Amino acid sequence: MNSIDYQLLPINFYLSFMIEVPNAVQLPMQFDVKRLKEEVDAIPADQWQENFSLYAKPGHLYLCNLAISAPFDSPPGTPNVIPTKLLEQSPYLMEIFQQFPGEKNLFRLQTMKAGGTIQLHKDGPLNYASGLMRIHIPITTNSEVYFTLEGERVVMLPGECWYVDVSRTHELCNKGTADRTHLIIDCLVNSWWEKQLMAVLQGT
Repeated sequence: MNSIDYQLLPINFYLSFMIEVPNAVQLPMQFDVKRLKEEVDAIPADQWQENFSLYAKPGHLYLCNLAISAPFDSPPGTPNVIPTKLLEQSPYLMEIFQQFPGEKNLFRLQTMKAGGTIQLHKDGPLNYASGLMRIHIPITTNSEVYFTLEGERVVMLPGECWYVDVSRTHELCNKGTADRTHLIIDCLVNSWWEKQLMAVLQGT
């Protein structure tokens, strides 16, 4: 059996043993809901596509990709994902894209229609300890949205920023009459993200 070179492991591997990162953490940043809504409302209808999922019924879940994977023949140093033309035409969303330093694997809008549900499931190794964080920025929601994570309801309000451990069992039900739209970002853990988490967990 090959030995592990612990010098090559990311710092979050060690920190995950030293601190307990909750399944959901509200991060210390706030975004302008009015500007977010204006840019989302300006997106043409044909830019949205149904997000087919084993856990959601047809017609319940839609997405709009604001960044796409870089071409295979991109020069060295090209980020994992690059902005779409739509993102480049959306100044505030682009500002958020640039605000989070380091690599991203996903940057998209996701809408759960009123009355929609996503059944209980897990999304694989998408958490701090594995080195890839799922970030949610709510844009529109309502009091009848029920997102539960390991059996506990997590209420995320417009303009807030949340880390969510979607490797845990979770489900979503929009019992309200309004759609729920979030900006969802998958970010590789780096020292900047570690600092944001530590600021919350240590109360600094």
